[in-house]
Amino acid sequence: MSPGGAIAVLRRTYEAEPDPAPRRVKAERVLAVLRSRGHDPSSMDCLEVGTGPGLMSEVFARRFRRFVTVDLHDMRADPGAPYDFLRFDGRWLPCPDRSFDAVVCTQVDPYVEDKDLHLSELARVLRPGGVVYYSTTNRYAPVDPQFHLPLLGFLPRRWATTVLRLTGRAHRYDLHCRGYRGVLSDLARHFQVEPLTLELIRDHHRFPCEDLPAIRLAARLPGWLLALLQCTICPSWVFLLRARADRA
Repeated sequence: MSPGGAIAVLRRTYEAEPDPAPRRVKAERVLAVLRSRGHDPSSMDCLEVGTGPGLMSEVFARRFRRFVTVDLHDMRADPGAPYDFLRFDGRWLPCPDRSFDAVVCTQVDPYVEDKDLHLSELARVLRPGGVVYYSTTNRYAPVDPQFHLPLLGFLPRRWATTVLRLTGRAHRYDLHCRGYRGVLSDLARHFQVEPLTLELIRDHHRFPCEDLPAIRLAARLPGWLLALLQCTICPSWVFLLRARADRA
């Protein structure tokens, strides 16, 4: 049986990841989104929350004026890469108030139990006029993106843990994902929210993405059907978050 929970599985995924190209493509997508909204990365100070193997960090460090990345654990493929890496406790970001023009937080949300504190901290370090590129996982995806088991998110946490143990995937189910409305509700308490998922699918030539048949097929669907699928079976969602006026 694989020990631990989601973080342990994530670490093993990073260690086994043979091709860095997909993560670098994701980094270029983040930069393309910022440019499409009138932001110039070369004039922005950026914080990345969730370093992981550091493959996106290497791209960001070359493109932003100043770049800092933080994570609970140092899982970087190259610990000597030339950018600022800070460890944090998973709750309080080790950064001053209003110190960044952009924050990148991709697929960190599923591992965070206290969503309100997590989002409040992102808002705290964001300067007026700043933006957050934010992605998270759909709890009700047909196949769980983390553990790769069908319908796992539909089960009560105790049952999901039993399934993971029986299949040898992990010792416990400790993700904290929600459905689409739950994610939107959480985000809207702290930010102005612009959903990006549909635009990224439709304009996948404009915004760099992996060359996946599913994305090419989805881009051809009628808008109403694509919107419906986004809220139901889409494995993850992307949002652009802006600092709210009442926090200025």
